[in-house]
Amino acid sequence: MKNKIKQRILESLSWSEETLNQLIFATPDTALHDPFLYTNMERLIDELHAFKLEQDKDPSKLLVVDPDYDTDGIMSAAVLTAALSLFNINHRVYIPSMQDGYGLSPKAVDDMLNTYSNVSLILTADNGTNAFDGIDYANSKGIKVLVTDHHLGSTQVANADVVVNPNVPTDFYPFKGNAGATVAWKTMTAYANKYAPQWKKDIYRLVVFAGIANVADVMPILDENHFMVKEAMMALNKVQEGNHLPKTGVPGYDNVMNGLYDLVTNMQQIRNEKRKAEGKKPSYLPTDEQLIGWYISPLLNAPRRVVGTPTTAFKGLMHADPNVRAANIRELTHQNELKSKLRDEAIASVDPETLGTYSNVITVNAPHGIAGLVAGSFAGRTQKATIVFAFDPRLSDDKIISGSARSTEMAPLPMIIERIEQLRPGTVVGGGGHAQAAGYAIRKGDLEIFRELFDQATTDVLKEVMSQLESVPTVIVPMNRMTFAFTDGEDTDETLRYNVSSDMNLAQNVMDVLNFFDELKPFGKGFEAETKFTFLLDPFAIQEYNYNPNFWKTFKAEIYGVEVLTFDTELAHRLKTRIEEGNDGLIVCKCELKRNEFMGRVKPQMVLSLSE
Repeated sequence: MKNKIKQRILESLSWSEETLNQLIFATPDTALHDPFLYTNMERLIDELHAFKLEQDKDPSKLLVVDPDYDTDGIMSAAVLTAALSLFNINHRVYIPSMQDGYGLSPKAVDDMLNTYSNVSLILTADNGTNAFDGIDYANSKGIKVLVTDHHLGSTQVANADVVVNPNVPTDFYPFKGNAGATVAWKTMTAYANKYAPQWKKDIYRLVVFAGIANVADVMPILDENHFMVKEAMMALNKVQEGNHLPKTGVPGYDNVMNGLYDLVTNMQQIRNEKRKAEGKKPSYLPTDEQLIGWYISPLLNAPRRVVGTPTTAFKGLMHADPNVRAANIRELTHQNELKSKLRDEAIASVDPETLGTYSNVITVNAPHGIAGLVAGSFAGRTQKATIVFAFDPRLSDDKIISGSARSTEMAPLPMIIERIEQLRPGTVVGGGGHAQAAGYAIRKGDLEIFRELFDQATTDVLKEVMSQLESVPTVIVPMNRMTFAFTDGEDTDETLRYNVSSDMNLAQNVMDVLNFFDELKPFGKGFEAETKFTFLLDPFAIQEYNYNPNFWKTFKAEIYGVEVLTFDTELAHRLKTRIEEGNDGLIVCKCELKRNEFMGRVKPQMVLSLSE
């Protein structure tokens, strides 16, 4: 059976056995690309080292790290402050706000100078490629700017001293899906390789932050990203087990390692306190990539969505005082709950008649940070390109409005915005991001014409992508979804079926599937796993069962060592009736495979529902 499973997966992915083994048995040497493959990497770390030598002679010179304000930016800041501390480069982290806008701005430069009069170098993290005004202003103040970023670059790049970004046209890095924290981590890895080899092992451990960022920023879990996320989950699992992450004795490095430990453990504590207050038993956080996507990232993003500043998130992860970290994590939890309430209210306020034919341009009265969540919700529901403008009274500018956009693979946002600029130059006055998630600004007076332009541009882009899809489908939409189905090899129709009642080795076969999928994890964007099973269930194969007659009728039994259960009321009732009345005939069921782990024992489990 195991060979059948492997063969099925190889066929679905169009992989060779060698490709599969490279994924399963990946090591840093085989999975990670050389950081010096970034076009400007050597120039950047040489500039950074030259600054260190200047700072050694003149300690008054200061480097300021300028990160983005989302989870990717926070992880980038954690990587850079930890690494720079090891390299003995004196620095500070500037905490941005949404009022400053995305990326390094003239206001941010002034804030840095007002706080630290001796700023000599700015190192950006997860931003800077398109920070034209901010970098020009920094240069006018005699401040050099080094950019580490991953956001899509246009043909024009800001006038920084050096830009490292795999997505600018002049960069030839072999993989374009790195998160901002990954670029930051690769930069620090390159510096350690060339100038500080004694810290290489410790710099490598910072991969946990790069892995978190890859999931949080919804980067494709392909190529080297897959390995980084896998490494991150191993580190987080150790934390879940109560093990502290490795320390160096260097405060800046140890703070972020302690901060990550405290973040996860405090999340668990607060979760259990809440459940206890509700009269429920403790419930433990997941140990797979859902821990990042469902818990860590939403928590860290909450403050900037609700109050417009990520200060609480930065302090919760990076503050030196554990008591301060704990207090801020509790505040993060409160703001996350408030964020969910505001999001739901904003979604409920949208009039369905405002939704367009090919796209959605939506306005809501809510904090600006809620816009992305609302856009994501509607884009997911309607499968249309969506941009949401949140009218936030806290923002002083009454002429420019900013929106958060989400889209599908079939309508990349940069293509839509480029088309709008062709139709009416100057309509979009700023912004950028990724193909499926970005932010843009327009003049408030242009809102109605923007609705028409966004819809027209989306129509044009969909037609263009569809035409390309017909000729080169794998280029436009990579087929990386892995599907697998049990089959006894006897069915010839399109629906693969498996007769449960005929397989004495059912338990082992189920465990083979589960174990093999575990070897392939983590899954995520671009690399998704879905087990599709259609089971032919013979009620006569069931000897003993448990039926719960309450409102939520459940049925539980065991077949050949596999725990079979359903929460499907109709299926539960049908199984009970068939068994009691002795009616024969197979029941067609859909199935999800799980592990039932209890007190160290593992039993394969099949959760069933009626097939449509």
